[in-house]
Amino acid sequence: MVFFYVANLIGYVRVGCLLLASAFSKNTETFLQFYVTSYLLDAVDGTAARALGGTSKFGSVLDMVTDRASTAILLALLQEPFWLFCLILDISSHWFHVSASMSKAANSHKESTNKFLSFYYNRGVLFIVCFLSEAFLCHQFLLKRGYLLQDWSWLLWIFGPTFYFKQIINIVQLIEACKNLSKLENTKLFMY
Repeated sequence: MVFFYVANLIGYVRVGCLLLASAFSKNTETFLQFYVTSYLLDAVDGTAARALGGTSKFGSVLDMVTDRASTAILLALLQEPFWLFCLILDISSHWFHVSASMSKAANSHKESTNKFLSFYYNRGVLFIVCFLSEAFLCHQFLLKRGYLLQDWSWLLWIFGPTFYFKQIINIVQLIEACKNLSKLENTKLFMY
């Protein structure tokens, strides 16, 4: 049964870690332990799914929703209008993208005819962009909590451009998904 695929079991542990991270959000060290554990497990679930032949649409959505929740926690803890804008953009672009993918019966939300999105969803590129973007948000979080001195601001030059690149990807993804949903609606193939 799909709910008990190894990759999905790892996904449930990720969700549990994020819930615990949220519960301990005022304790920076404990928060980071649970958050980082969830993030590291993200690198394992997809590999386990492919290696064990346990890929599924359910697992794909579980992974994507957990990723969105992970990013949302950090963005919400930063509590600034810009970060909340990024939160709304992240969730809405992925929601529209997954809806468009499922409506046209794609095997995965990572499939795209858009060259920019195809480049982004290449496993290596996706891993690097997501890792550096999350590192940027963790850096911002630690700065806000007073755990990093301004001497560490040079890290922003490494992590920052990738985070902003990801925001551009979110905009492209949102526009592309809206166009795809519109096309499906116009051809009466919309199955949502």
